[in-house]
Amino acid sequence: MRSGTLRSKRKSRSTFFWGFTLICIFLHQRVSALSSIMSSFLQSSTALMPSPFLPSAITDHPSFRSFAVQETPLICIPDSVPLDLVRRWKDDALALRMCGFGQSAGVVKDHLGRDDLTRGILTTRAREEEQQQQRRTTIRKNVHQIWVQSPGLDRRPLQAFVGDTSARQKLCQWTDALRCVLSHDGDDGGGAPPRSLPADCVELSYLLYDVGAYYAKHVDVKKRDVKKREIGGAGDGGGGDGGGHRRRVVSFLLYLGGTGDDDIDIKHDRPWNCETDGGALRIHGDPYAACTGSPVQRIGPQSYADVTPASGTLVLFDSLFVSHEVLPVMRRRACVVGWFGGSDRRDYDRP
Repeated sequence: MRSGTLRSKRKSRSTFFWGFTLICIFLHQRVSALSSIMSSFLQSSTALMPSPFLPSAITDHPSFRSFAVQETPLICIPDSVPLDLVRRWKDDALALRMCGFGQSAGVVKDHLGRDDLTRGILTTRAREEEQQQQRRTTIRKNVHQIWVQSPGLDRRPLQAFVGDTSARQKLCQWTDALRCVLSHDGDDGGGAPPRSLPADCVELSYLLYDVGAYYAKHVDVKKRDVKKREIGGAGDGGGGDGGGHRRRVVSFLLYLGGTGDDDIDIKHDRPWNCETDGGALRIHGDPYAACTGSPVQRIGPQSYADVTPASGTLVLFDSLFVSHEVLPVMRRRACVVGWFGGSDRRDYDRP
């Protein structure tokens, strides 16, 4: 009687064990299948959603599509980014500079080896002539550049734990969203030539202009250097894209406003006045100056238009053809500057 009871208990335990085991196996298979389905769903959903969000102020601008399909060489979009985000990016740039990131162009000496402090007292006309000559021979002065993203360059600013790291990440996402919108394969029916802007050919940096800073007249890519120029130097593995030349294709500027003492402790920047603050972006040449929306000025055969560096203004232009400069700055300011590189097969002799 007792042995029969023991056998019955063992049998019931064995039945419970194997039943429990089968239930666990069944549930594991169902959970794995459900997990696989959810993973596939999330991946497909992520691919369909724009990541990150690009403000409609940019994509809805009347001239944006014409620039995207290369019908317009330059556009200016005011208030392209919310001002709170502009403020965060400016604060991040200032924090990175205070922590020693980036580098500035030093005091530039003239052909006699004199710097700004040792030239002595000159007449106003002589000093202006010297400054003009210096700007003709020196590309920039008193401009502090902090690289955030660039092929083959130091990635420490992007990975740094100082400043507003969340805003810096949003800047990279915003830049990538802009790149995706501007990159196309030429199959949109408009007859535009293809423009490939790979993610590994993005250059992105903060620029901080001190008082007296300037950027001399230049184009971002010289025609004679197109065939031999590689984005970011030899470290990016560029140049082998099936016959095209990897170079800067699209240049962009996003103005972040003033960084002087009177700009730090107020919620909104004091409006920029080019007459007293200087620092205008001067676009040279008729076909390009006319695209700025600013009045076109003429001096003899030369023509130009000045763009006011107001907070939130975005300027996009062709890196190869648009000649531009930054006039001397009388009030410290900051901006984001970047380039989208890639392959290009257009006619390089376009006027």
